[in-house]
Amino acid sequence: MGFSVALSLILISPSYIFAIIFTLTTSFWADRIHHRTPFIFLHSVIAIVGFGLIASSVPSGVKLFGTFLAVAGANANQPAAIALAQNNITGMSKRAVASSMQIGFGAIGGIAASTVFRQQDSPRYIPGYAPLQCFLTSD
Repeated sequence: MGFSVALSLILISPSYIFAIIFTLTTSFWADRIHHRTPFIFLHSVIAIVGFGLIASSVPSGVKLFGTFLAVAGANANQPAAIALAQNNITGMSKRAVASSMQIGFGAIGGIAASTVFRQQDSPRYIPGYAPLQCFLTSD
């Protein structure tokens, strides 16, 4: 987005604070109504919209707003998905294996992200956002 490294770190911090509040709020409501799936879909839609805003050709302020949506949607999905699996899988050993597989595949996602968001593709990183490419405007 053209910010210095120090300013980028300062600007991204509030999005993680928002993500914590969003995650705790949606987790509370999912627990209260005993339904996790609608919240997982909601988180996914919010993350897709956020990543779409980040990858598109919009002003930096809108991209910064997109980071709030992307971080909140993506980070809130992991505890919701783990809770859904833990509530629906019977047997302690099956539950332990499912939980470790979910966390392991999440870590693999982080490794994959480090290879698709390459420095030479800056500033828009289109190959990293390839699934969203059909929705983006071309340069």
